[in-house]
Amino acid sequence: CRSIANTLLSAEILDLAGRLAELDTARMENEDAKALTEKMKSEIFARAASPAYTLGREAHDNGAYAEAAAYLKAACDYGFINDSCYYYLGKSYQLMDANEQAAEYYRKLLAQFPSSSLARYARTRLGEMGMEE
Repeated sequence: CRSIANTLLSAEILDLAGRLAELDTARMENEDAKALTEKMKSEIFARAASPAYTLGREAHDNGAYAEAAAYLKAACDYGFINDSCYYYLGKSYQLMDANEQAAEYYRKLLAQFPSSSLARYARTRLGEMGMEE
C-alpha cells in the first residue's frame, strides 16, 4: 500500500513539475507572482528530480529508451546532476541513434565528473560514434 501511495505521489509531483517547467516567468508582469512561481518551481523540482531519475533508469533497463531519455532529461533539468544521470541519458540517446544529444551528455559527464568510474565508458561511447571529447 505504501509503495502504491509513493508511486502515485511521485507521479503527481512529476506531473506538477512538468507543468511548472512550461511556465515562462519572464512573461509575468506581477513581481510577487513571479517570485512565488520561481519558489514553487524550486521546491517542486527538488522533489521531482529523484523520482524522475529512478523512472528513467527503470525505463532504460527495460529498453524503453525514449521514455528513459525523457525522464532522465527531466531529472537533469530539475537539478539531479550526477555522472550516472548524464551517462544513462547519453546512452539512451545513443541507443535511439540521436548521437548529437548523446555526445552532449557524455561530454557533460567528462567535463563535470572527469574522475568518475563512468568517464571511461563515456569516452568509449563517444569513440563508438566517431566523436571527440
